[in-house]
Amino acid sequence: MEYIFKEIIFKWNEDHHKQKAYNEKQLVNLLYKQNIELELIEKTLSDYSVYFDRVKRYLYSPKWNKLIRDFPSWFNLVDGKEQEITKAFIDEENAIEDDNARLWVVAKIDKKISNSDFGFLYQAVISLPDGVSSPGQEGIPINLWWQDVAKQNNIQGVFLAYYRSISTIIFRVSNELTAEHLNTTFKFKPKAINFLKHIKDRFNAVKYDELSLTNRFFFKRNIRIDDDFKGEIIDASLNQSQQKAVQSVFSQNVTFIWGPPGTGKTYTLSKIIAKACTNGLRVLAVSISNISIDILGKEIINEFENFSESSKKLLEDRKVLRFGYPVLSEIVNDSRLFPKKEEVDRVRKEYGTVLKYLRSHSKNTDREDIARARNKQILLKNEIKQINQTRIANSQLVFTTAAQCFLADNFEHEKFDLVVVDEVGMMPLIQTLTMASFSKNKFVVAGDFKQLGPISTGQTEAVNNWFNKDVFEYMDDVEGYDENIRVMLSEQRRMHPDICSLINDRFYNGLLTSNYQEKFTSIKSSFGVINTPYCFIPVEPKNGAVVKTTQGRSRVNDKSAQVVTELVESLIIENEAMIIGVITPYNGQVINLKRKLRNKMLFDNQLKNVTVGTIHSFQGSGFDAIVYDIVDNCEKNIGMLYKGIHGERLVNVALSRAKHKLIIVGDPKVFSISDDLNEVSKKLRSLMVDLRLSENKLSYKN
Repeated sequence: MEYIFKEIIFKWNEDHHKQKAYNEKQLVNLLYKQNIELELIEKTLSDYSVYFDRVKRYLYSPKWNKLIRDFPSWFNLVDGKEQEITKAFIDEENAIEDDNARLWVVAKIDKKISNSDFGFLYQAVISLPDGVSSPGQEGIPINLWWQDVAKQNNIQGVFLAYYRSISTIIFRVSNELTAEHLNTTFKFKPKAINFLKHIKDRFNAVKYDELSLTNRFFFKRNIRIDDDFKGEIIDASLNQSQQKAVQSVFSQNVTFIWGPPGTGKTYTLSKIIAKACTNGLRVLAVSISNISIDILGKEIINEFENFSESSKKLLEDRKVLRFGYPVLSEIVNDSRLFPKKEEVDRVRKEYGTVLKYLRSHSKNTDREDIARARNKQILLKNEIKQINQTRIANSQLVFTTAAQCFLADNFEHEKFDLVVVDEVGMMPLIQTLTMASFSKNKFVVAGDFKQLGPISTGQTEAVNNWFNKDVFEYMDDVEGYDENIRVMLSEQRRMHPDICSLINDRFYNGLLTSNYQEKFTSIKSSFGVINTPYCFIPVEPKNGAVVKTTQGRSRVNDKSAQVVTELVESLIIENEAMIIGVITPYNGQVINLKRKLRNKMLFDNQLKNVTVGTIHSFQGSGFDAIVYDIVDNCEKNIGMLYKGIHGERLVNVALSRAKHKLIIVGDPKVFSISDDLNEVSKKLRSLMVDLRLSENKLSYKN
């Protein structure tokens, strides 16, 4: 909604409007050239309500002082870099503390996972708003609120993991939940304030330290330094671009690895980490989520087991530590990755016993007993911290989430020879810059800045510049960045070359090459045999396709959902071995599609190979076949998710999930409607032109 908000303020700031108050319909008329619908005006006023006063009952008036403070460049007032980043932290903290309804996520507990004296773990199905890729960074506290539960309806917990593909979270609470809690829908909101303050404190502590990489990144000076590495670098198992990335890491101190879909980024990082560890370097590897770091960890362990005798010995001697909350069974069940686990479990159990005593005796127990218990609680908490710090200090490799580096001070005094940050495209810029402070020498970031980026809570210009951008974008104007710091992995092995061609020229400047193993050459469907890698099924307004806005301000298209459901049903029945992803931008359409598939009365063993979700939930995954439901059409204004650079990234993710078959369902004229602001990029327009002109079309009986 930011671009609509900006247009409203720019128009309102004109001399003959500035002192006036308007309602929603009047604002639609003021912005008639932009052809913005009433519902989008209403949503914008709601999302940015802190910047408007209500005059009488239906009229709005801007809070000019607050707007000038938070968006100085809109009024030709620009803060200095250091002032802006200070303001960015303040604005983001204020946004986190704000009790705004849009920050709450709806959830329903699916099952209880485990319980112990230390806490109770539950799994819950959640429904994220459109355009949101995650509830927050894992490991941070959350508030849980049951509106319809009489007692204990407001509970504190910890958000441990998010499973995108099935839209579920794992969280921990101190007390066991009642049956009423388990059977009632609730809402939760991440409380990342302490996490953010830890980042701010560390950033402020190192930004003026000229020996710190964070300082050099922040002021963009003396970033790259050559390194005379003595070890062997050549690895015959790597392709040319992967080999170049490895050579870059060991010949200089900073390397940015750009890894488009299917180019072997995880495999390349595992090679780098194994080589570094066996040459005596201590390594910290982090990613944005527990699942993504476990996927990298799984590849690393496989590499350690096959790399050399010295790498095997590091595993056997328990010099590799998975710190935090692992979620993949291959990691959870590998005892080599959890040194001193028995000691940690013993102290945690004792800590849980004390905690349980304090909960049940705080009101009716002697004050001295309570004081002794609280003192023991503090001592045990410190003991856990000391054990964890010892485990980290004694490890050759630590892999964990980036958030863990700022929580509970476990990494406060640690410096590693090499720090590797994976999925950096989704990490807020300021967090990435601060992660560099954990490195003594080498710093490697890896990700794809052409896919979905980071999302912040705050909405101000300062927050946008330091939290909503990634480090690839930040470094783009540094001299020699493209030639000497950034390395692109260019050979992709996931997609059929014809599918790759849809994204290659549009999003990757034609730099990708394909090394592809063909599968599912020809598949059957209710629409006919599909013997091309991608095809298009036109579903237009003349066919009865109508785009509607849901109560939750998402979008649905019942006609395209009907077509997709019929198609998927036939794909399941005719192609049992195929793994299918059904993808759409809108959560409302996801709910619609899941309901229609359930109504088809398919067997569980048929549905197990089908995943339905938003595009945001599919990032990082790949499927034999992708069915992409565009939803929008030419008779309704294009949704915000398709506009600007975010629209390009969204569609890039959608198309690049497909390995062998890509089936796109939608209106061929969807991006061709009048667009005075040019909000939909030419790249998306050209995609629909290519699909319209393509012979790879399927039709259905209306």
